[in-house]
Amino acid sequence: MEKAGLNRREREKLRHRQEIMNISLGLFTSKGFHNVTMSKIAEESEFAIGTLYNFFKSKDDLYEAIIIELIEKHRKMFKENLDLPLYPLEKIKKIIHSDLKFISENADIIRAFQAELLSATTLKHAEMNSKIEAYHNEIISYFADIIREGIESNFFRSATPLIMAHGLKGMIEAYCTIATDKDSIISRKKYAEEIIEMFFAGVLKR
Repeated sequence: MEKAGLNRREREKLRHRQEIMNISLGLFTSKGFHNVTMSKIAEESEFAIGTLYNFFKSKDDLYEAIIIELIEKHRKMFKENLDLPLYPLEKIKKIIHSDLKFISENADIIRAFQAELLSATTLKHAEMNSKIEAYHNEIISYFADIIREGIESNFFRSATPLIMAHGLKGMIEAYCTIATDKDSIISRKKYAEEIIEMFFAGVLKR
């Protein structure tokens, strides 16, 4: 993404960096992270390998940049939904649909991330994993705030917002398994409807 106030050379560097990331993403998702080398990325992106290392100190660094960019895209989408002038019930429904759509659209990179996470040592991506955990907690906090608003507005029954937020986040995250399974026959629409039905059966005030 280009930023205002940058000169031509700086904008060009940003475009080159993004191009390298886009090419790498395609390679990681099609061939698997461990089957891709920096030399292959240089070949596919038509940049000298030294240029790649000017932007990223290693393949792991490049991979982490892709994941962090994905988090920022999700954060932007999530906050746009948070700012919508909707009642808590409708806001949560909107977020569920948007979240599942985001997961579906990024299923390939999520699949590659899951595979790398399973094969990596705990320390290998420690900084990135710390950022992911922090963002996970940020989303939980947002959900808890919406649920708390629903309780205070008398839409939802009295309960612990944080516990309910964890439950909702868990149901959404479970969709990652379905979305990344190429043989899954469960549609996104059906899954969204069932999350909404199960979650609100427990939280709506009767």
